[in-house]
Amino acid sequence: LGTLDLALTLDLDKARLIPGGKFFVSGNNTHGGELPTKYIGDLQTVDNIEAPDAMRLYEWWYEQNFFKEKLSILAGVQGLDNEFAVSRYGCLFIHSSFGTPPDLTANVPTSLFPNAGLGTRVKIKPHEQVEFLAGIYDGDPTDNGKNRHGVRYRLSGHQGLMIILEGAYDPKIQWNNTMEPLPGSVKFGSWLHTQNVDDVLSTDETGNPLRHRNDYGFYGVIDQMLFREKEGQGPAAFFCQLLKIRNPSREEEGEPRGLGVFFQFGGAPDDRNTVDYYFGA
Repeated sequence: LGTLDLALTLDLDKARLIPGGKFFVSGNNTHGGELPTKYIGDLQTVDNIEAPDAMRLYEWWYEQNFFKEKLSILAGVQGLDNEFAVSRYGCLFIHSSFGTPPDLTANVPTSLFPNAGLGTRVKIKPHEQVEFLAGIYDGDPTDNGKNRHGVRYRLSGHQGLMIILEGAYDPKIQWNNTMEPLPGSVKFGSWLHTQNVDDVLSTDETGNPLRHRNDYGFYGVIDQMLFREKEGQGPAAFFCQLLKIRNPSREEEGEPRGLGVFFQFGGAPDDRNTVDYYFGA
């Protein structure tokens, strides 16, 4: 499997064109021939970058910030997995469950890699430790598999909409008064997919699946750093000094090295979903 990603960000605020404005566009080429999931039978995908061979336009959106980034509105084509149900430490792994959890990806055809959909997202940050997100997206950006190159955008009542809400809190834990707060977050969210869906268990008198009007679910994500290395100390710095190579941790500004944990969970009705609950850590 392979992917080539190209992205362009225009910070219109720094360019002194539109205060608080930002434009983003990205595309990718996924390649590798036959997909491993075809042979393995994985419920999701074997790897986070697994996708059909194609050159596609992925995302393009405009974001406007207000009140020193306490309010942000984004509109355009965006994958909701960039902001919703994200585990900071879970994303370090290639396992697809640790990206966007399967209680979302395996149940509804929503705006996720490799097909992002039309949508709008609102972010409110009343305090540096508290954040609220709300988004509404195309209910099926793949357009039943016809949107191969990411340029076919069609909204319809049959495909429905994806509505998702999330609240996050950063506890900023300190083990003692002499150390800096350790980064972390506790997130809870819920989603509603307005597309009609078949029952996965029951049928009517003629043998056809029962129909349900909507689909819905909830999720939670907990990330917490437990230990942070001091600059020039710790296992990473020790081996860099021993092998006489540069320490990459000094170049990763804003990303301290240390020990962190994460926990994910989610649930959805078992009568209309393949995955009715999920736990990951």
